Amino acid sequence: MYISFLSGILKLGGSLELPTTKKPLNGYPVAILLHGWNGSKDSKNAKIVGESLLKIGVAVFRFSFTGHDGSDGSLAEFSIQRGLIDLKNAIQDLKLRPDIDAQSMMVVGRSIGGSIALLALAEGLGLRCGVLVAPRSNFHTAKSGLYTVSKNN
Repeated sequence: MYISFLSGILKLGGSLELPTTKKPLNGYPVAILLHGWNGSKDSKNAKIVGESLLKIGVAVFRFSFTGHDGSDGSLAEFSIQRGLIDLKNAIQDLKLRPDIDAQSMMVVGRSIGGSIALLALAEGLGLRCGVLVAPRSNFHTAKSGLYTVSKNN
């Protein structure tokens, strides 16, 4: 189902899919899927990973970061720190949903989404675990929020 949530004053678009299995007493565990630079919640990779998770009883939440794929803002406003803020707001939104087990959240991040996932795990945002797929590897610039796109990146 399509859902939106606020990240500051920006409205971000997302998709929450629930498994067809019987809902556990505390709600479904959920995986938050984070896309790469200039990607989207609807990327082919996110859909493939999401389908696999749904089959084993894990809810899937995908959203598009600030400035990506119909979410408010522009790519010029996006940074790793902005993405971390977007993720924090997504987590807060999910915690309010009765079908979701707020104690069983995980994150799967690809590329810049992997860097954001790693920072989120390090901050202790209540995520149980994470999977990083080809994260940006310069964590000094990642932590500072710097991210530029050039022919050399």
